[in-house]
Amino acid sequence: MSSEDATKTTTHTALHIRGWDELYEVDAHGRAAIATTKAYREGPLDFVRLRVAGHAYAQGPAYRHLRQRCGSALGLMHAYATFCKLLELAACQPRARRGWILTHD
Repeated sequence: MSSEDATKTTTHTALHIRGWDELYEVDAHGRAAIATTKAYREGPLDFVRLRVAGHAYAQGPAYRHLRQRCGSALGLMHAYATFCKLLELAACQPRARRGWILTHD
């Protein structure tokens, strides 16, 4: 092993999607998981639950706050698309780590 290999450090990043079990998890049959769910899909998910808030969301304070933080409607769309991609990555984990995005060099 060279001295460069010995001094190389590995960087790990872990992101957690808050509220994963309540908002995005599915049961063994692919339905929305609820507090009494006992059987979950074990492997990576084929899809992610994503609540449709529609017109009501666009009228609410959370939407206005997020749009203000993003600077524009286009910035908001970029932020939302990035979040949706993060949901997909978190859904690709086995059940024990689902809701997490784990990276390393």
